[in-house]
Amino acid sequence: MTILTMQRSERVKALIASGVLLGCLALASAAAFTSRGTAEVFIDGSNNTFTLAVAGSTQDSWQPTGAEWADSSTAAPAAAVDTGGEPMVFAVNEPESIRVAVKNQSEALVGTVALAVTATATPEVLDHLYVTIRSQQATLVREMPLSRLRGIPWAADLAPGRHEVLDVTIELRPAPAPLPSENPVTVHFSFTGENR
Repeated sequence: MTILTMQRSERVKALIASGVLLGCLALASAAAFTSRGTAEVFIDGSNNTFTLAVAGSTQDSWQPTGAEWADSSTAAPAAAVDTGGEPMVFAVNEPESIRVAVKNQSEALVGTVALAVTATATPEVLDHLYVTIRSQQATLVREMPLSRLRGIPWAADLAPGRHEVLDVTIELRPAPAPLPSENPVTVHFSFTGENR
């Protein structure tokens, strides 16, 4: 009887061992099937563009309209300030007002926008042209000569499709010696943006 029991237990061990082997083969074959999957990812970036548009006017209560925006993605991104067809003439102690605007043209991306101002004219004229720039929230520059204006401490977060209007006042202050009667001045308002 003892021999019979041993043979039976050996057979059971052999069956269990072969069952474990079959189980390992089944796991290996299942792993082989699942490792052959393919993932396809489609990326549509058509709404992820970030461009700025600019506009400007000398009208006091002006707000930009669709036709006035100059898009930065075009060949000529600069927008000339609408002065009503007449050049601006700076007379001593008679401030001139300009409104400049920047718009986030993106459909999906928020952007941080910054401003830089540069001017071209003879140095003696720039020394006597004083500029004040106000946003809707604060005064950014107060009565600073254009010759000393380097950077503007302003950066605004613009949501998609939103715009910001800045009020600019330029005033010619008296000079010790008479300034040339005709001296063209060009002031550039440059907006730069970074999406986030």
